[in-house]
Amino acid sequence: MLFRSPKRLYRIGLLSNYYGYIRSPEFLVRHGLSWARSGETRYAIENLKDASDLVPGGKPSTELLNLMAGFYAQGRQVEKSREKYQEVLKADATNYDALMGLWRLSLQEGAIEEAKQYLKRASDAGDAKPMEGRVRFDVPLRYMMDNNLDEAYEALKKITYLQPSIQAWALLAGVVLQQADSATDPKQKQKILAEVENVILPKMEGLASSPRDFYVHMTRALMLMRKGTDPETMKQARSSLEIAWMSRPVVAVGGMVLDLDYRLLDREGAERHALEILRMDEKHVFANWVMGSIRMGEDRLPEAERYLRASAQAAHPLPAAQNDLAELFRRRGNLVEAEEIARVATKSAPDLYVAWETLASTLLDRGKDLDEAEQCILKAIDLAGGKDDLRMQLTLARVQLAKKDVVKARATLRGVSKRRDELEDRDRAVFDELQKTATGK
Repeated sequence: MLFRSPKRLYRIGLLSNYYGYIRSPEFLVRHGLSWARSGETRYAIENLKDASDLVPGGKPSTELLNLMAGFYAQGRQVEKSREKYQEVLKADATNYDALMGLWRLSLQEGAIEEAKQYLKRASDAGDAKPMEGRVRFDVPLRYMMDNNLDEAYEALKKITYLQPSIQAWALLAGVVLQQADSATDPKQKQKILAEVENVILPKMEGLASSPRDFYVHMTRALMLMRKGTDPETMKQARSSLEIAWMSRPVVAVGGMVLDLDYRLLDREGAERHALEILRMDEKHVFANWVMGSIRMGEDRLPEAERYLRASAQAAHPLPAAQNDLAELFRRRGNLVEAEEIARVATKSAPDLYVAWETLASTLLDRGKDLDEAEQCILKAIDLAGGKDDLRMQLTLARVQLAKKDVVKARATLRGVSKRRDELEDRDRAVFDELQKTATGK
């Protein structure tokens, strides 16, 4: 949050230079909340730390600790978030908000059974200490985690009737969207999606305090993403996601926007959104791969390597990034490292056809087992579903020439020559060189 004056914009750290440090814990908490809403979780956490230092007795309340834990989670600092929630539970073992926070963290990490345990404890805590005026979602969430969508649907319908809130309607939409995912009949799926579009979304819009409401636009985007994969529908979904992301700058939402950029082949949008995500989370696996791929295409290899390493060497690496990193090293002539990473990529994602092509090319460049190189490129072509990817055909021709099978190489290159204009500049140069070798001209 920025403080406005007629001539300047001040951050709180700059204000202190002129007016002295603000000593109100209540102000710092409010200020932290405003930073969190803007996506600047680092400043939010700093303000809450300052607020906790100013609390009489030096012991922050469980409410303050829960806020800090939530901000750490929003900033992808999972371990620090978990520590704060556990600190709350040491003081109050039945704290509903801390248990729900740990449920979310476990769910995000894929620890389903652990998540179920935290959700049950939260549900028990909510039953033991009724929370007047607050809407509890633990019961329908337990049904959802057990894939009991009908019971979840009924529980949420009851909540929307007794305590209508936009969050309750959004969760109900989530259940209906899951039902659509489970539908095997296309007509039935469209009928289910129509409930979200024609019933739930209008209810949410009526409750929204702003036309840019986060829940409304997230729900609309998720509905559109299931409604169709044509470019126009995906663009509409992306527009809604962008509004939701501006309303609540959460990294996960940005990742969804970036995924649609990728699917729409929107390179400019992908670069813009990837850089914004990396500003919020420099370790984001998908955003690092996107930027590495873009920079590699621009031949900015040192910059590409930095991004690709971040993605390929993450705790849960992206196989596509491993492949691109291997290709980058191959281009540089670091063939030993290129082969090593390419083999890792083929093991991580055996169906990723480009990884098999990268391995074949690297084996060729190293002058190693040509039979294995041929097996790799034939596997790549098979996984690619035929001969549509011309680069696969170029690598096949390279293998054939290396094995002195000129007749087969010429036949392969004839098929490519008809579509030479479709090749990128780098691949076109490779094709021309292979033609000279194969024809002797």
